[in-house]
Amino acid sequence: SGECEYYKKAVMQEEALSAGLVDLSAAIKDSEEAVSQVRKALRKANRVLDAKNRDPLSGLLNRAGLMERLEEALGRAAEANVDLSRVMLDLDRFKEVNDSYGHLAGDAVLAAVGRRLAAGLRRDDFAGRWGGEEFFAVLIGTPRQGALAIAQRLRESVSRLSVQADEGR
Repeated sequence: SGECEYYKKAVMQEEALSAGLVDLSAAIKDSEEAVSQVRKALRKANRVLDAKNRDPLSGLLNRAGLMERLEEALGRAAEANVDLSRVMLDLDRFKEVNDSYGHLAGDAVLAAVGRRLAAGLRRDDFAGRWGGEEFFAVLIGTPRQGALAIAQRLRESVSRLSVQADEGR
C-alpha cells in the first residue's frame, strides 16, 4: 500500500512536470514568434530609415543621411583620436551631359558615379550625394596625404566611366 502510494505520487509528479514542460514549450514558441515579429518590424523600419537617408539616383547617402553619418563619425574619430578626412567631388561638364543627352542620361551618369564611388571606398568609409552633381566622401582613419591619394584615385576611376545612353556614350 505504501509502495502503491509512492508510485501514484511519482506518476502525478511526472504528469505535472510533463504539463509544465508542454506549457513551457508553448511559451517558448510564443516568445520566438514575438521575437520574429519584432525582427520583421525592425527590418522594415530600417528599410524605411535607409530609404529616407538614400539618394535614389546614386544609391549613396543623401545630404541628410551624409550629415548624420558625418556627425557620428566625427564624434568617434575625436574620441579615438583618429584622422578623418573629407573629400568633395564635383562632376565637370555635367550640365553638358543633361543638355546633350537628356536628363535620363544624366541620371544614369549619377548612378554610375555612385556605384564607382561606393566601390572605391574602404568598408568604414562612406560617400553621399551632396546635391546636383556634387558628391562628398568621408575617409575614416585617413590623414590629409592619404586622402589626397584616394581623391586622385577616385577622380581617375570616375573619369574612365563610360555610360550608355539612348543618344550614345
